[in-house]
Amino acid sequence: MKPEFNHCYTPDPGHRFHSRLGKLGFTLDPKTVEHPGKHSCRFIMLTSRDRRLRLYLEFVSAPPRDSKRPGVSFSVKGSLETYFKALRGDRLLRPHFKHRNYEWKTRGTKDHLPGWNFLSFKRQAPFAQVWFTEYEDYPGRAKLQKSRRRLMRHANGALGIVALEFDADPAGRRYLEAALRRKLAPVTRLACGTDLILTPARRTAFRRVVVKVRSLAAFRRRAKSATTAEHRGRPALLIKNPAGFWDLAAV
Repeated sequence: MKPEFNHCYTPDPGHRFHSRLGKLGFTLDPKTVEHPGKHSCRFIMLTSRDRRLRLYLEFVSAPPRDSKRPGVSFSVKGSLETYFKALRGDRLLRPHFKHRNYEWKTRGTKDHLPGWNFLSFKRQAPFAQVWFTEYEDYPGRAKLQKSRRRLMRHANGALGIVALEFDADPAGRRYLEAALRRKLAPVTRLACGTDLILTPARRTAFRRVVVKVRSLAAFRRRAKSATTAEHRGRPALLIKNPAGFWDLAAV
């Protein structure tokens, strides 16, 4: 089973970063989702490099005690529970499998209803929350997803997520390799086409999410506050995250 990138989140008090990205030409998902612990979550929808998968960015306004790290979620082609069973004996990660109903607030957790499956790790990484997500099907889900494709069209020409950039010390690299069950090169392309980029460093940190756009010039016209940067030797534009977690780079 080959892991794919699914989504990532940043702590975003008051959804300031989310709102700013809307002013810079990103289409903001109008819905707000509540997760346990009074976490208020907003979203920006994008696609994978090959346009096959829906990927997204999540912005979490939460109590200050819970706003210490960003997060990155992967998925797998096939059964997440099968992937969990293959990892079950890993002493570094100590994996844990959990189901939560989509309607957990109104229908509780006693009965297993359509919902999310999560593969998390009892040994957490200090640099980010790392886990896997699987979405169970339910009647009408495909139709709903199709109706929401408009949210993947952005006025600034943003198309899809093409890379995640990390600074990585040896311990951080080992953690990600254990979770993904594969050796990682400086640049490793996941099954969805997303590049996982690890730059050697003294401390592991989730630095950037890289988004492909139709035209950097057109993107700059909408995102005038973006600063000039580079991504793997190519011109890029950078939007800083006011919360101090991963920034957004356009290429």
